[in-house]
Amino acid sequence: MAETVFILGAGASKHAGAPVMNGFLDRSFDLMEGGDLGPAEKVAFELVRRGRDELQRAQSKARLDLDNLEEVFDAFEMAALIGRLGDWDANEVGGLPEAMRVLITVSLEHLIRLPAAGNERRPAPAYDDFARLVRGIHRRRGSWPAVITFNYDVCADYAFHYHGVPVNYHLAEASREAGLGLYKLHGSLNWAFCENCQTVIPRVMQDHFARKFLFPDEEEKTWRLFVAQETRQQMKCPNCSSSPGTLMMVPPTWAKGRYQPLLRGVWAAAARELSAAQNIIVCGYSLPNTDAFFHYLYAVGSIGTASLRRFVVMDPEGEVGERFLAFLGPQAQSRFEFHGPGHPSGGLFQSLLRHVGQDLLRTEGAAR
Repeated sequence: MAETVFILGAGASKHAGAPVMNGFLDRSFDLMEGGDLGPAEKVAFELVRRGRDELQRAQSKARLDLDNLEEVFDAFEMAALIGRLGDWDANEVGGLPEAMRVLITVSLEHLIRLPAAGNERRPAPAYDDFARLVRGIHRRRGSWPAVITFNYDVCADYAFHYHGVPVNYHLAEASREAGLGLYKLHGSLNWAFCENCQTVIPRVMQDHFARKFLFPDEEEKTWRLFVAQETRQQMKCPNCSSSPGTLMMVPPTWAKGRYQPLLRGVWAAAARELSAAQNIIVCGYSLPNTDAFFHYLYAVGSIGTASLRRFVVMDPEGEVGERFLAFLGPQAQSRFEFHGPGHPSGGLFQSLLRHVGQDLLRTEGAAR
């Protein structure tokens, strides 16, 4: 188990262009209006927009934050579960969750831009620094830290690949593979779901990242990391040789119970990491009140004999620190630190390196 566990939320990928939960849908609809989408993508985006418009009718009887991706995604999951959204056709209601997955996938892959220098495709600058820190901890300690993330994107995955950090997703509960534990609690753009076998299949990203179809934009000197289409359409299930066709993307909040058989290994392994952690570092995760899943995963998973040295939260919003402090128990409260970075782009990781990075390198082992 790792001594240090990093927890990454949507704010950790903001510097790369990924939208955060509030405002995600508006940026997606702007993308649709820009004319960059294919016919099938436009259909999915339009279905989501119509679904959100329909949810407006609930506002007189119930409050929903329709600017927040999490709440709209969850409302669509509930609508599909009960087969009802106003007077909509049942087939359209049932298609809302998958349409939302398409919208999230396409938006992330179009809006995230990574730097290019000639033929070299680099990670996002802040993730570049983060991967260096992770590699430095391993070099000095001889063991890897762990990374728990709520993000679907593969910015961190690419940064680790670029710096030669082997990654273990722990999709199998008893996984004993070597490498950095990268626990993607909500799924990933490079994970497919095989309905025949009821299993989650990760794409081997080392092969994918080495290919030449990553669409560099020579005019902007950036590139976009497209992985979802190949994950969805060209992968083959190793058990039954079928094409999975669906990405493994779990709604951010309540509707996780039916995904338990698929991601139990990831969640269980992440909980074991929390139980053994001496340093917990949170970047860009706001601990929303709606996320009962993480509340209980942390509460139950953190039970263990390890003595917590530090619980650090990096976020530009001051109320996030107050929220964590109210959530944590006495031992964690006594070790709690909050850092609100002022830099608007990549500030979370810059603050991490400034306030915590060198301390982690010292506490994780002797300097070289």
